[in-house]
Amino acid sequence: MVAETQDQKSGTSEGLSRLAQIAGKVVAPVTITALMVYFGWARASATYESFGIDQSILGFSVQDYLFRSISETFEPAALLLLVVLVAIPVHLGLTKVMREWGWRKRIVFPPAVIGTASIIVGLLGFLGIVTYSVAWPLIPMSLGLGTLLIGYATSLWRVASGTELRPLGNSDMIDIVARVGFTAFLILTLFWSVAVFARIHGVEDAQRIAQGSVSLPGVVIFTPHQLHLRGAGIRETVLIGDQEIRYYRYDGLRLLARGSDRYILLPAHWQPGIRTIVLRDRRDTRLEFYLR
Repeated sequence: MVAETQDQKSGTSEGLSRLAQIAGKVVAPVTITALMVYFGWARASATYESFGIDQSILGFSVQDYLFRSISETFEPAALLLLVVLVAIPVHLGLTKVMREWGWRKRIVFPPAVIGTASIIVGLLGFLGIVTYSVAWPLIPMSLGLGTLLIGYATSLWRVASGTELRPLGNSDMIDIVARVGFTAFLILTLFWSVAVFARIHGVEDAQRIAQGSVSLPGVVIFTPHQLHLRGAGIRETVLIGDQEIRYYRYDGLRLLARGSDRYILLPAHWQPGIRTIVLRDRRDTRLEFYLR
């Protein structure tokens, strides 16, 4: 009976180990990809909302959002990898010092205190007790960093002492639930922070476009249909073709975005309050683009 119990425990541990390996190979890449797509979506949403456009009419694909976020995620990703590479030898050094010199409380105490203080700062802002006059995501970053530091302090204690520190009891199920909740909360605060950063970048993009719309590609439209386009800088010219067929040329337009089957155009001298133009892609309509 004892042997069977030990075999069951061994099988359970082996199963959990395999589950952890699968989670590391699948969940991590999926989370990174989801973060990049979410960053691209949140940034595009903030940008086009400034021009009065709901981005749902653009029909962007997941790949479009992924590509739009690549340039902005290279530097943060490189910085995060650098932090991980530095953290590994630092962690190994701390655990060695704790084991050999017995400085358990001295080393565990700082991350636990800083983590608790960070969570308090985040909770005060989340509950509306304190208003922080900063644009960057102080609240989710404080909550996430505080939780991470407390979890790390617990891990340091476990490694140095060789004993499990389980404030919620000795149940394996409770321990698994706590670990899953810990990871889920960190991912949640990460997405929250990314959303705030993305909206900040999106608003900055919109302001940059509004201040220098001439930097956008110019567009000339040729169509047999009178579009009745109006706006600062837009010019309509009537062209007479073969068999007295009328064509219409529209100048003074700038390309803001290209969706699945439509173009989002701005008047050359766009200002807040001026309408944005949505033009469907048609076979009998020709668009010419230029830069200047």
